[in-house]
Amino acid sequence: MRTAEIAVHDRVLPMPVAWSSLRYKYANFPTYFISRLFAGGRLLWKVYVYFRWLDDIVDDPGTDGAVKATLLQEQRRFLERGYAESALDPRHLRYEERIMWEVIQQIREEGDFKGHLLQLMSTFEFDVARFGGKRVSEDDFMAYSRSIGTTYAYVLSRLMG
Repeated sequence: MRTAEIAVHDRVLPMPVAWSSLRYKYANFPTYFISRLFAGGRLLWKVYVYFRWLDDIVDDPGTDGAVKATLLQEQRRFLERGYAESALDPRHLRYEERIMWEVIQQIREEGDFKGHLLQLMSTFEFDVARFGGKRVSEDDFMAYSRSIGTTYAYVLSRLMG
């Protein structure tokens, strides 16, 4: 897999280069196949690619936790900005951000969807803290699990009709 380095503030973060969503298609073919069956499948696929990209970085044991946390803060601001601004120059966005920007443009009026996207971001933040050595209580883990299930179910039902 080809890699590139992106600067996150003053640190350099190695990351997979996503020249197209093709690498994601073969990484999770069932999701790709299901997304092709439904009218909202293209939007679903774009959401999947964006969050798969973040998950790959969060799960990478070779990337420092502080760098991961910084990237997630940056992406939370990106999602917030996506709903707040109608004109953002996509030429200045990473591939994954650009496709998520396209999703936001199509669902901007649905405020509850924004909350669910931000909730998905919270699950990644939880993972960074957990992988960083933070002890997680059973209650916290169960709340995290419910949050993931509820959020994914909402996103799937909304985008797949």
